[in-house]
Amino acid sequence: MSPLSRVALTVAATTMLSTPAWAEVSDKEASVADIWIYAVSIAALAIIAGAWRRWAGISFWIFGAVLAVGPILEWHDPHVGPAIAREMGTDYGAHAYAALVVAIVLPAAMLMMRRAER
Repeated sequence: MSPLSRVALTVAATTMLSTPAWAEVSDKEASVADIWIYAVSIAALAIIAGAWRRWAGISFWIFGAVLAVGPILEWHDPHVGPAIAREMGTDYGAHAYAALVVAIVLPAAMLMMRRAER
């Protein structure tokens, strides 16, 4: 084997070794604006559906609660959470919790007000 072949084989072998990938987290997670858009949209849909039929409002309310819990679970993940805090800031968790409150409390309050009217 010639020296040039050995160098080429060595270079090829070392480039094929597995190396860790440093991928960003923020491009895979919902942004703060996305979290608020989802929470307010689902809350509005739950309120509108609840004005039409109570079961429809409750179904949107449950869907909104499940959807709003996702960013909180990712925030508390031991691997993803610190990366989110580094890339998106520490306010991400506060926004996720506030959006969860909006997604749960607003439709629940409207459903309770509708029930009190009867």
